[in-house]
Amino acid sequence: MHPSPNSPSDEDLESFEDLIGYRFRGRILAREALQITNALPGEGNKSLAMFGDAVLRMILIWQGRQQNQSELDISDYVRRKTDWRCLSERGFASSLEKYIVTRPGQTIIAADMAETVSAIIGAVFMDCGFGLAQCLGVMAQLGISWS
Repeated sequence: MHPSPNSPSDEDLESFEDLIGYRFRGRILAREALQITNALPGEGNKSLAMFGDAVLRMILIWQGRQQNQSELDISDYVRRKTDWRCLSERGFASSLEKYIVTRPGQTIIAADMAETVSAIIGAVFMDCGFGLAQCLGVMAQLGISWS
């Protein structure tokens, strides 16, 4: 797969990898994670976002159990941290928007950012061979973990 003309350059992807604290083995998943739906032909990052949503929840539940949090506290925390508003806020706070592929004139809205944050976690999960430790590191870089 060749990058689209709208895709981030290799230098931009390297900067993106520095930002999230993870080096992709290949850049295909990274490029897919940064392609919002309707930016280019294809699904965009939706399928990776589904993986990412599941991984985010699993890691946050595990962290809550490690901290001996109650089921109610874990459930509430996971709900808040995986909410699109929170994920969007973390993505914009991390300046991810400069790496996201859009159509000319398209604005990145909160829902796009939230989906992209989830897709990044999903892409890392798949790229590293389904390792949770690498995802945990990226989540920490983006400020999505138990404090």
